[in-house]
Amino acid sequence: MIQSEADLGGYNINDVTFYWTRDNESVSGLDSLQLAQYTVEDYYTSVSEAIYETGHYPKLVFYFELKRSILYFILETYVPSSLLVVLSWVSFWISLSSVPARVCIGVTTVLTMTTLMMGARTSLPNANCFIKAIDVYLGICFSFIFGALIEYAVAHFCTLSSTDTHMLMAVHTRNPTNLTELEMICKEEWSKIPSSRIQTQTLIYSHHIHDLDDEINGIVTTISSHAAATRRAKRRAAKEQASGTATASTELTITPSSPSGSEPKPEPSPPEHTHWCITVLATLRKLLLRSIRCCTVENPHHIDNYSRVIFPLSFVMVNLLYWTYYLYF
Repeated sequence: MIQSEADLGGYNINDVTFYWTRDNESVSGLDSLQLAQYTVEDYYTSVSEAIYETGHYPKLVFYFELKRSILYFILETYVPSSLLVVLSWVSFWISLSSVPARVCIGVTTVLTMTTLMMGARTSLPNANCFIKAIDVYLGICFSFIFGALIEYAVAHFCTLSSTDTHMLMAVHTRNPTNLTELEMICKEEWSKIPSSRIQTQTLIYSHHIHDLDDEINGIVTTISSHAAATRRAKRRAAKEQASGTATASTELTITPSSPSGSEPKPEPSPPEHTHWCITVLATLRKLLLRSIRCCTVENPHHIDNYSRVIFPLSFVMVNLLYWTYYLYF
């Protein structure tokens, strides 16, 4: 509803009286009026008075009701934003190994959507204290486009970590004791990768070879240290058993009156806190591997397969709720 007023300001009601000669018929031309964003729904006239300290002043008031044309905004804002959301879904059908292509689509759609949002705000009245319906829809579209970009980041990360995780889990489960067994386990796990993923894995892991070598060297060092610790523990136990046997025979053959009959000193036992630390570290390692197993994706390509269905269905459901609420409530 818009109100338009007309008065003379310097003359009060004692000097001049305003009135509409034919009421609403005094205004003509609104039936043929065409606006780009609005249509005139109704209008009427009235007479009023402006009250000031100097007196009462007559004025003519004209009210007209405008309705915003939704077709203009559908063509200018809603359709382009929806097409940008659909364009962001094209990356789900591109291979995970095509990093430049998928990143280019994601970044371009995000920047284009940002420009569209800024243009839509400048063409609308400035109402900072209110959230408009078009702002809600543009926010929904931007969220879906940004979600498609994040989806590729997650899928790419899972692709990088899936093979390493499987190999580490296999090494932990089978517990090799030398380098030859470790190499055999790595070859077996690599042979389990599907042939459709070998090329992708080769391209992705080409720049991670040094990191993988460091991890394998660390595993070999850990295995060697564990084996050396086991051998030392066995030798210590054998020494303690031999010492105990020698002590028993000495006690039987040497009399107390003998000058060499002093008792042998017992060998100190290893500290108990060392075994406690080893137990705690082993428990933490098991918990870490279990958490990694829960967060691991067996086949990262399934993320794209699920996204091809989840994203369109979610967008359709959100659109149904949006248009139902703003058109009928």
